[in-house]
Order: sequence, then structure tokens, then C-alpha cells
Amino acid sequence: MTEQIDKDSMVLLSASYDGIQKKAFLKFYDERTDTIKLWYDNTEHKPYCLIKKGIDEKLLESIKNQDKILAVEETAKIDLLNDKEENMLKIIADNPLEIISIRDRVPAWEADIKYYETYMYDKSLIPGIYYKIINNQIIPTRFTTPKETNEMLQKGIENADIDIKNKINEWAELLSQPLPKIKRVALDIEVHSDKADRFPDADEARYPIISVGFAASDGFNQVCILRREGIETGINELEKNIEVVFVDDEKSLIESVFRVIERYPCIITYNGDDFDLKYIYNRAIKSGIKKDNIPIQIPGLGRVSRGKNFNRTIEANLKQGIHLDLYRTFLNRSIQIYAFGNKYSEHSLNAVSSAIIGKTKIEYEGEIGEQTYYHLAKYNHNDAAITLELTSFDGDLLMKLLLVISRITKMPINDLSRIGVSNWIR
Repeated sequence: MTEQIDKDSMVLLSASYDGIQKKAFLKFYDERTDTIKLWYDNTEHKPYCLIKKGIDEKLLESIKNQDKILAVEETAKIDLLNDKEENMLKIIADNPLEIISIRDRVPAWEADIKYYETYMYDKSLIPGIYYKIINNQIIPTRFTTPKETNEMLQKGIENADIDIKNKINEWAELLSQPLPKIKRVALDIEVHSDKADRFPDADEARYPIISVGFAASDGFNQVCILRREGIETGINELEKNIEVVFVDDEKSLIESVFRVIERYPCIITYNGDDFDLKYIYNRAIKSGIKKDNIPIQIPGLGRVSRGKNFNRTIEANLKQGIHLDLYRTFLNRSIQIYAFGNKYSEHSLNAVSSAIIGKTKIEYEGEIGEQTYYHLAKYNHNDAAITLELTSFDGDLLMKLLLVISRITKMPINDLSRIGVSNWIR
């Protein structure tokens, strides 16, 4: 349900869809409390797609008769490629999965866009900027372009057409808004595995999690270690600000991880979509933790594919906060070339962190599961720390860059951080 939100400005970071309430909801970052506030749609907005008129009547009738299809309406849209108006059919559905089923049967427009992104487009909501909630209405917070910037800008466009002037002034105001400093924690997990299986499969999640390291923007540093038979304690060479917590069973370890996740509005990982968060989720299920008590969401996990475009990528999301997978971010060629000058050519954590911040992973001999507790903790925390630093170096450069791109592309920060420029443009 919508949380109590007052009239102070908050930053719209992302959105999602609640399958139980069948509503889109927005995620606002409250800088005063460093928390995410949720706001649920109150306009009865529903998922939809567009198809051209003139399709086979029997096929159209079968679509209309589907239980989850709420309405089929005629609508007019502008074909920008051909600069003409075209009459189309708008198919309104009960939930986003029904739109996917239609897309697999007939050519459809606006069917490949995530529903909550469609919702934001339709409501003219721009991620990355400030809003106020007044009388349950979302109102953009207005900011004035700095005086010097505005004077230079007006001088440069004084001879431009009025439409161009308006558009440039609009962009200037948008990009002049302050950039929030988002509280965040980086996490990294280590998993015990057989020597023959050096890279555990996150889908199977056969082996226990033996360590989870945290490094946060507020100074929180912790490693949670699973006690195991035959493992030596070793020498504690960790910095004094790093806390090591020992637990006797994996379920307790996972529950402690969830408590940390729930304290932070933003979780940072390196390959968390395909490994860390997915592995934690699957081990939580195997440990007997109920889904309602798991703050991680893995949309489509275990779902049967219905068409070539269905569920092309698995993303690990959070029920309350947002998750940024930096592996996907640094894999982006535009980020690699234009933002970081092609400093790195490989995309592993070690390669990227070495090239950008001059820090590397800690080496060890043998298997990770054979390390002493304190060497494991040092190795694990180092991975989390350099993951965090990739977002905090040079005055939070990467976070600021993602927020600015979020405003320009009108995409949630967690979505744009995972995809290439062609999809930003789309």
C-alpha cells in the first residue's frame, strides 16, 4: 500500500509492479530519512498494447474473449516515421503477462516495454528528478537554473526559434536539479563448492553460502561468516572498522543479510543479477525462509517461456529498494568508452577496479572454502569494498552519471544501468 508521504521533495528513482494488487507503484528516495517510500497508482491505469486495425477477425475475436482482456478500444496514434496519423486498436489487459501473450500472437506496439515504464511515460514522470506528493497527486518540484548558467544559455539561444528556446530551457532546468547522495551498501558473497565445481550455479544453488561481505556509504563494514568444521580461525588482519560476525547455520546467515538489505535504499553488487542475489534467494528458499520474508525478487525465475522474446534477461530486484548490478553497467560500451576512456577491456571486477580505481582482489591459495575464517573475511570484504568504491570514487561520479542519464532517457536508474544505448533511445 502507499506509504505516508508528506509534502517534502523526494527523488523518483524507480518503479515496479505489484502482482497482488495489480498496480504499478513508484519508488521515491527520501533524503531526510535515507529511505525508499512507495506510492501506488490511484488512477486505475492498466497494461496495454497497440495493434493495427485489419487483423484477422477470428484472431481479434479470440483476443477479445480472453478472460484477462478488459477492453479493446479504437485509438489514433502518430506514425513518426511516415508523419501521419494511424488508427489502431488499444488492447487493455488485467496484468502485464497478458500483454506478453498477445505479443506472441500478433505484431504489437508498446508491448516490449516494461509495464511500469509505460506507466511512467503515460504519467509524464521523469526518474531522477524531485517531486512532491500533495493531496495524493505527484507534483514536480521546480528548480531555477543557476544565474550564470542561465545568462550564458539565453545569450546562446537568443536568435533561436521559440520552440527551440522552450525546449532548451526545459532541458536546462531538468539537468540543473541537484543530484542526491544515495545511501547504499555493496555486498558480495562467497560460496563453498567442490574442487570440480569452481563456479557454483546460482540456479541450482547446491552449496552453502559461507561468507557475505558488506561495505556501505555510511561507514558500515561487516562480514558474516558461517562456522564450519575443520576451518581454522586464522589471524585477524582486517581494519578495525570491519566487524566480523560468526553464525552457526546458513539460515541465520541469510536472515542477517536480509536485515542489512532492508536497512539500505540501494544495494550494489558486481554480477548480482546472475549470481549473488539470485544465489541468496535460492538458498533462502532451500533454508525454509518464506518468500514473503525475502526482500529480493527474481521476476520470471522458474517460469516457462512463452515466445522468443519472453523474459530475455533475469534481473534481481528488491521489494523496497533498488539494486544496481555494476557488471551490467561496466559492460555497457558507452560507459566503457565515453565515460571511462576505454581504461578497461575486460569486464571482471578485478579488471575494472584495477583500471579505474587502482585496486584489485586479494589473492589466495587453494579453494575459497579452505581459507581461514579471517582470510576469507578479508578477501570477501575487499570485494565488497572495491565494488562500493566504483560508485563513490571522484565524488560519486558513477552515481551522478547514472542519475543524469536517468533524467535524459526517462528510465529508472536500475533499468538503464543494465542496458545499452540502443535501448535507452528506444
